[in-house]
Amino acid sequence: MAKDTTPLKPDDFYELLGMRKPDAQTHLTPKDLDTPHGFYHHVRHREVWVARRYLFYDIFVSALLVVQLLLSAVFIVLGSVNSIHHITITVLGAVSTLTAGILALVKGQGLPTRLRMERDGLRAVLLQADELYWDAAANRDITYGDVKKVRDAYSKVVKDATRNHPDTWNSSVEKMPQLAVPPGTTRHVQK
Repeated sequence: MAKDTTPLKPDDFYELLGMRKPDAQTHLTPKDLDTPHGFYHHVRHREVWVARRYLFYDIFVSALLVVQLLLSAVFIVLGSVNSIHHITITVLGAVSTLTAGILALVKGQGLPTRLRMERDGLRAVLLQADELYWDAAANRDITYGDVKKVRDAYSKVVKDATRNHPDTWNSSVEKMPQLAVPPGTTRHVQK
């Protein structure tokens, strides 16, 4: 296996990054050159998926906040009118409570901020990969270590996204092997 500082052959670089080798006649961007099941395609696909989810939740939360503001204004107006609107106030109160509950649930999941952070991390990985692509196109030496940094950056983004999901549990301590205890002694556990 080559060392991380040994320059890669262009074909090896493109295979590791998951891209087709560009030809001299066309001026395509890295997005146009990704291989269907390659690394770059996978990162781009995930970034698009996360960006769409972020946009949806951002618009959804903003819309619910506007609904909450409008309902508050309606309550003030109904409260100042002398006529009795028990049913209307009850229905609007239920809608307001439902809206507040949905907002609490969504924001409690860290949305849309969690998705924005993942999207931005994936975009940074794509930028690193794009820079390597253009370096290779300019006949600069690319090492396995350079490609490994991009792949490691992607792994870190995915790991961060997983760890920051509130419905998951992640162990931060690895299991320690049990030490043999001689017969007749007791093990003291510190608290």
